[in-house]
Amino acid sequence: MKLFLITFAIFAWHFIVAQPNCNVYKKDSDCHKGCELYARAIEHTQGSRKCEVLMDSALRLCPTFSHAFREKAVPYLKNGEFLRWKKLIDKAVEYNPQEYLGIRAWCLCKFLRDYEGTLRDLEKLAVTNASLGYS
Repeated sequence: MKLFLITFAIFAWHFIVAQPNCNVYKKDSDCHKGCELYARAIEHTQGSRKCEVLMDSALRLCPTFSHAFREKAVPYLKNGEFLRWKKLIDKAVEYNPQEYLGIRAWCLCKFLRDYEGTLRDLEKLAVTNASLGYS
């Protein structure tokens, strides 16, 4: 039951976090095209081949697109591949700390029991005056 609840919470998170607005980028820019690929990718099953190919294409076009890094990280967290998850979520935090520090802190605490890492992330989050969000 506990595993079901954790899996459900991670799955539900996918629907809680809003899709980025691609119109914040110039219409013909690489980041706008990457954002559109991201929007197509999230229509597919998370971690599926099709989703991963589209996410990789989005990141080739816009290497600082934090949403794609987070989306690529989630399947690794679900599968218990924490080293791969950590590399990808660290990139998401690097490019968008206000949005992803709280998520990384919660996952570090919940799944890895890394309390020192959790506290570091929460302290950084407090400095940025960002919301802890749903974590």
